[in-house]
Amino acid sequence: MKYILSFLLCLSITVSKADAWDNLKEKEAKKTVKFLKKNPYIIDYCDCCTGSEAYLLKVVSAEIVTCDWNSEDVSIKLKVKKVARLETTGSGISKYRAEPINSDDNYKITMNYTFGFDKKMKWAVPLFKLVDYGYYDNHICMGAGNYPEPTLNDGTVINKDYQTWYNKYIAE
Repeated sequence: MKYILSFLLCLSITVSKADAWDNLKEKEAKKTVKFLKKNPYIIDYCDCCTGSEAYLLKVVSAEIVTCDWNSEDVSIKLKVKKVARLETTGSGISKYRAEPINSDDNYKITMNYTFGFDKKMKWAVPLFKLVDYGYYDNHICMGAGNYPEPTLNDGTVINKDYQTWYNKYIAE
């Protein structure tokens, strides 16, 4: 019986670390939306998930809505432009390999799997590290990652707006 309980405990800890943190307090959500207006390029990437795809997104608009599973909290729904699919490796996001995409999409912010721009490090880090967020244990699987180079190895530019942003904030 002890083995079964130990197994279930280990399983619950593993599963809980892959849960998407999409619940925020109103004040946290407002701070996050303000952050996204100044820093519109985000990366959608589950750094705790094996084989997870990663996408570079540009925030077009944000809306604070009631959380789907906790009416006392809110969530942030975005309209985004998918800019690129990013190659991932065992150590995270590749800085040099991306596939340009140009499509509109809807997206829900998750504080642990939405990565935003950290001006000091010039890297992408989970939003909960950039905006005051009071939930959970601040667990990071892989942590910070690079934003992809705007010009690919074959000379293709991922997106002109992204290239301008990258040159201003990261390449400087």
